[in-house]
Amino acid sequence: MTRATAGIPDPPRPIRWRPCLAHRWVLGVPGISLIALGAGFLVMAFLTSHGGPLFGDTKLDSGASTTRGTVTVAESHGNKVTRLEFRFQPPGGLERTGESFAAGSANIEPQQSIDVEYWADDPSINRISGTDAMHLEGELSILSNTFLIVGLLCSALWLRSAIKMRVTLRDGDCVEAQIVELKELLFINPSQLRVRYRFRDNEGHEFVHSHWLRHSCKFAKGLLADKPRTVSVIHDRIDPRISRAVTPGDFSVDETSQRRLV
Repeated sequence: MTRATAGIPDPPRPIRWRPCLAHRWVLGVPGISLIALGAGFLVMAFLTSHGGPLFGDTKLDSGASTTRGTVTVAESHGNKVTRLEFRFQPPGGLERTGESFAAGSANIEPQQSIDVEYWADDPSINRISGTDAMHLEGELSILSNTFLIVGLLCSALWLRSAIKMRVTLRDGDCVEAQIVELKELLFINPSQLRVRYRFRDNEGHEFVHSHWLRHSCKFAKGLLADKPRTVSVIHDRIDPRISRAVTPGDFSVDETSQRRLV
């Protein structure tokens, strides 16, 4: 055991999950964020498809004034929705135009006279009776599906790498690695320290690898302050390219080592 690897327990090691989850966090953070956004858009799409009031429909559902109007455009988009344009004139007001959406193939033709609902305090909020002022179901469904698929893919890759790193830290070989470079990545939020190191596995093959540490963590501060030449590295026995610089604080051995260092 060298000075650099002192304090690192022998395998199988009791591993803390935090350094494993920190591995490939650049996949995990956007993945979880995209899943949250996708779920939000999915809820909005559900509310829209089930008559949930959104935007102007909220006010019109709570109490709208009614007048007569004339359809100017009726565009059917398959069997899903019909877009309707119309004009109307509120009592004592100027002539206005509006747009609304009817589910399915509405039996409405241009120049047809229809009932128009509008908000008395703001007639720009309007719709044809029996239709919706806004139709977002299709757009929201596309957004939610896209965000969910990409988010789930990123999260799956992140969790896969975290589990693989946990197995590596638990059962891998611990060696002394030579520090090649310490580079501060201040343009990333939170700022990071890239640790680049060189090591040899038990068969004598040389590898160069790197990983990031939070710039504010004790491990990174210690590296920047002490400028050590070597660091403890655990690598996978089958694929030594999978590796990580470690400290005794990554392992739940006793109360002292349970204090977070990375």
